[in-house]
Amino acid sequence: MITELKAKEKELGLTKSDYEAIGLYAIKKQKGGIARLVNMGYTTEFLVNHELSVDQLAMYTFMSENLESLSLKPKRITQ
Repeated sequence: MITELKAKEKELGLTKSDYEAIGLYAIKKQKGGIARLVNMGYTTEFLVNHELSVDQLAMYTFMSENLESLSLKPKRITQ
């Protein structure tokens, strides 16, 4: 699956900043995600207006649909 992920990344021409936007979008979609991001310093106005480009949304959708087969386990982050 990682091979497919890398191929999709190359096809879409994504950069680090694209992945940052996708990650922000993913957190925003989670239950309590906006509150969490506000606590991290983002403004509600920014978060409400934050949208993904067509290519970013394509990668988000691809990753969401294939999450289980990616077999990537999130690391626990302590602050």
